[in-house]
Parts: sequence; structure tokens; C-alpha cells
Amino acid sequence: MLIGKGGTSQVFKARLDDGTFSAIKILKPSVDAIHEFITEIEIVTSLQHENIVALRGFSFENCNLVLAYDYMPQGSLDKALHGKLQDVTNNYLFSH
Repeated sequence: MLIGKGGTSQVFKARLDDGTFSAIKILKPSVDAIHEFITEIEIVTSLQHENIVALRGFSFENCNLVLAYDYMPQGSLDKALHGKLQDVTNNYLFSH
């Protein structure tokens, strides 16, 4: 299920084999997307805090740039801060 999208990516809610849910971010292939992909991995893996969503994994196979995050059923901090939670049933995770 699509739960968010932006100019360079889409985010989907996915159920894993163990029954848990992840937010799967798929970036559209481009030079900017590759830079965003690498930067996002570097930043998220260097930070560990209870209020920062965990990166579960990533893939860059066959020019597909994919990031897998823990799914946040309450939505993103961005949406909460900017008052865009009018439809919390969509459970948005990312705004970009």
C-alpha cells in the first residue's frame, strides 16, 4: 500500500515474513537519488535514538534504490509538526 510520495521517491507499507511491518522507500533512479540514497544510509546508520526510525536494510540491485525502515503507525514527525495529520489512516512516514 502506498503511504507516501515525493519528487524522488515513493513509500509503501509492507508486511514482512515475520508478521511485522516496514516502510519501503523506493527512489527513482537518478544522480540526485543516488546521492540521497547514500547520504540517507550514512546519516540514519550513524544515529541511534529512540525517536529516530531505524533503517532495517537497503538494496541497490539492478539500479533499484530501496530503503527499508521500521514502520511508524502513528505517522511521521514532519506531518505532526506541520499539521498534515488530517488523514491518519494513511499512516504517512516520509514527506520526501
